[in-house]
Amino acid sequence: VTALYALNRRPLDETARATLLALYRPVVARVGASLETLLAESGVPPHAQQRQIGALLRELQIEHSIGYKHLLLALPQRRFGILHARLTANITARLMAALRDLQIACQLTRTLLIPGLWQELHALHAYAQSANLTDSAADDVPAPGLAYRQALLMALADPPHMSHAEIVHTRRYLDQFAALTQLGRAPVPTHRGFAIRTDDDAAPSLHTDDAPPASLWLDTEALCRRLHESLLQLRGGATPLSIGLSPYMDNE
Repeated sequence: VTALYALNRRPLDETARATLLALYRPVVARVGASLETLLAESGVPPHAQQRQIGALLRELQIEHSIGYKHLLLALPQRRFGILHARLTANITARLMAALRDLQIACQLTRTLLIPGLWQELHALHAYAQSANLTDSAADDVPAPGLAYRQALLMALADPPHMSHAEIVHTRRYLDQFAALTQLGRAPVPTHRGFAIRTDDDAAPSLHTDDAPPASLWLDTEALCRRLHESLLQLRGGATPLSIGLSPYMDNE
């Protein structure tokens, strides 16, 4: 965390910054996974050491996302061309994934979301749409449109009322099946879905019945069908592996 903090506050050539962030990425992944494992052992309420672990996880994801914000903000200064387009797509995907991971860190540590997080998620998705980058994935992170939908779905799953294990399992399920959802401007008749307000800093809500002008529609019909089928098969005695689920998911 200290190293990323220093990197983010030092003036650097953006090529050097991008190279350093690429070196830090696997470290951030390993450290983040380790901190999440330690958090799984915390009680309610968490003791002082668990609170410190949670603070470190949030700070790690905050600094990781700040690094990619620096890179994205520096892009307009570069020349246009194929390499520029690829770099823009890569950085946009990585920033969206970093913001999604920050959201998860807050949910796992039972803390309020970082102020402005949803504004940034909505704005970054709008930017990706305008630049035709919503489906442009990086090597090891999903496309911005998919990561954004994963963030929306995780918020709609109501994590404050879920256990640590349920949040982790939901994230793994969405890693596999969130692509079944679609974002549009208007509901599809007879399809299940949710109105997503994009004009404020509030998380998506199950109780948003209206569709203001600054809104999107998250169509979850195909995902709901897949989830229903999975539940029926698990209740019938099938194993997670036999129905295409992650081996880390059990009948819970």
